[in-house]
Order: sequence, then structure tokens, then C-alpha cells
Amino acid sequence: MIDHYNELPQFAKVIEGMNGELSETQDENEKLKRELEKYKMMIPYIPDFNIKIITKRQLNDYLELFDELKENIINHLYTYKKVGAIADEEYDLKDLCVNSYELIEILFDGLNENGSNLNISREWCEYRIKNSLDKFKSVLSLQCYWWENMIKDDIADDIIKMLINYIIKGNDYEVKLCDCVKIKCDKCNCMNTIDEGFIVNDREWNCWECYSTDSDED
Repeated sequence: MIDHYNELPQFAKVIEGMNGELSETQDENEKLKRELEKYKMMIPYIPDFNIKIITKRQLNDYLELFDELKENIINHLYTYKKVGAIADEEYDLKDLCVNSYELIEILFDGLNENGSNLNISREWCEYRIKNSLDKFKSVLSLQCYWWENMIKDDIADDIIKMLINYIIKGNDYEVKLCDCVKIKCDKCNCMNTIDEGFIVNDREWNCWECYSTDSDED
């Protein structure tokens, strides 16, 4: 049966409709691609971070490793707290940033030496230190407008505490340093970082959740 009132046959209209839908889909895809690219630009690049699984026998060695590393970082950060021009204790944040390679070496050596076998890359250590120091860029910029050091006395101690926290614990989208070492809970068999539980009765390692559950039952 022929439709004499339409200029185009039915199949041509179907194809025309499909082409229209395809065009809309392509436009939507392009829009999504642009949004994805903007999203990628907002998320900082974070180098790979290796994870090592350990046994209970190794636990104390790695706990001591992280304690020693933290102590070395603290000691280094405090070397930049000095007596200032008018006898107050000041913090030389600018010099710390200029010599950031020293902190990178402390972090890299602490995570990889003495048989730790953690294999944390220098690239990751550089990222961690740079990202931590970048939090204080605005302070350094503001310092240019003062003839004396703005960071002194209690403020200096606060800066040091914040730096330690950024380096050791990271922030919302970063890992803690100790996240590179995990241990299996003997109760639930889930993997946890070594600071998320402890050894119970000198026999087994329990995560905090399992330990708190047992305590509630008692």
C-alpha cells in the first residue's frame, strides 16, 4: 500500500528519526566528556602507593619504624624554629620550603631502609611533602608584605603540628603513612592498617570493631 500524501517513504522517516536520536546522543557524550575532563583537573595526581601485608610477628618492628620516622620528621621541622630578630622564637617556613628535599629524604629513607621492604617510591614521597608544604602557600605570600616574620612563638608550634599531621596522616582524600602496612584481623579476617587494632591476650590481632564487639558482649 502506497502513501501518496507523504513526500518520503516510511523507512526514510525512520532513518531520519534515528539520525536525530544519534545526534542528540553524540552531543550528550561530548558534554559528558567535557565535564569529565574538568573533574579530572580538579583531582590531584597521586603516585602509586604500595601496600605490604605483614604477620603478627612483624607488627612491633613496623610500629617502631613509624614511631621513629615521625620522631625524625618532628626533630627536623623544629630545626627551623629559631630566635628571631627581636628575641621571639620564629619559624623559617620559607627556608623549610626551599630545602624541602631534606624532608623528602627523611621520609623516603624512613619508609624504605633497614629492611622494611615497603617499596614506597621517591615520587610518592616528593608528592607527600610538596602537598603538605603547599597548604601554607598563602602564608608565605602574605609574609612578603611584612618586614618581620609573622610566624612566631605559639603560632610556630601550631605550624609544626599541622605540618606533622599533613605528612603523617594526610587529609580527606589521602592515605596515612601507616596505610602502607596492613594486617589481617584474626576475628573477622578483614585487612586493616596496623594502627586500627592491637594484639589481644598475646595471641591474636583484633581490629577495633571486633574488639569493641567482644567487649560489648562481655
